[in-house]
Amino acid sequence: MIGAEHGFVGAYNQRVFQSICVPANVAVEYFVVGNRAKVAADALDLPVTWSSEMIGHADMVSDLAARIIDALYGRLRHGNASHVTLVHGAPQAAGASAVQSTSLLPFDFRRFEPARRPFPPVVTLPIQQLQESLAEEYVYTQVCEAIILSFAAENEARMRAMIAAKRNIDDTAQRLNRDCHRLRQEQITAEIVELSTVDGTLAS
Repeated sequence: MIGAEHGFVGAYNQRVFQSICVPANVAVEYFVVGNRAKVAADALDLPVTWSSEMIGHADMVSDLAARIIDALYGRLRHGNASHVTLVHGAPQAAGASAVQSTSLLPFDFRRFEPARRPFPPVVTLPIQQLQESLAEEYVYTQVCEAIILSFAAENEARMRAMIAAKRNIDDTAQRLNRDCHRLRQEQITAEIVELSTVDGTLAS
């Protein structure tokens, strides 16, 4: 799960976690990216096996993807995990950020349409080894894409939260100004009434 590194993103992390569908009676381990996402996972008492900080800028995507892949394959070598699902946010033009879920393992080669060629391609590796290498590169690419989309979604969620906060501040300022004018008017009216009463008393 790739979530937010910093706060002030509203319910972004909660929405990403809520989108995860866990089958009944299935043991699940979480790899969590993002410090605020890790805090949210701990609050939900989720079994987090591995965690990492989220990127601070786009140049850090490849390094984070490499760490995720290393941790993932290390876990697969020492366990019996049967499925790996990548869940992350993605920006969209209107409304809250979308949440995307992608199955990484087992790798489904059927997702690629076979190319029709007049001659078979020339390869220097055994077909199975070549397929495994290409699958690993493809998974790495998917992780890179998920990181950059999640990074954009976090920034979008923060922007929306800041816009909402500014709107609330503006509304509060307008309400306080109205209250100030009303109280000032009431004070002036009370002073006029008091002066009128005094003048009436003196005249009598």
